[in-house]
Amino acid sequence: MHLVAEQAGMESNFPILSAISYTEAVSIDEVVSATRRRMAMEAEWLAKRATLRWLLQRFPHWTNQEYADYLGTSVGWVKTWKKRLKAADPDDLEVLHARSTARKTPAPPLHALIVERIVQIRLSPPQGMPRVPGARTICTFLQADWSPASRRDHTAALLAHGQQGAPSRRLDSP
Repeated sequence: MHLVAEQAGMESNFPILSAISYTEAVSIDEVVSATRRRMAMEAEWLAKRATLRWLLQRFPHWTNQEYADYLGTSVGWVKTWKKRLKAADPDDLEVLHARSTARKTPAPPLHALIVERIVQIRLSPPQGMPRVPGARTICTFLQADWSPASRRDHTAALLAHGQQGAPSRRLDSP
């Protein structure tokens, strides 16, 4: 990854999409372009948060709608950041950075009946399907039955039962 950062003209310790390896079919230009766009957006959001902090100090009598109109954001955004900024020190720069939106707790496990139905659909495809159904197809069949579970849940259930990753095969001969 240091090579990618050096070719991009950036510091080599900057974390540029560490999941991308040299063997994948992604050009360095694509990586740099995506990273620069993300950095530009983050800089814009940081500037809006800093401007909101300044406006809160300078014009405390303004309504949330006036702040939103001035910044070009929603009233909900203003409420969220107004609350965060008021809870922090006036000189704290760390509060201006975005918080992680990643899930803090693991998702609840699927009910055993749902997992059983997922495996059943995978092993014996309904309606004469000529192939082994994948996560998207299983999701469609489960939604027709009763499950609001996502494709990620279906894939996890199949992996847990050793059903994912097998080569796709047709059930009938052509």
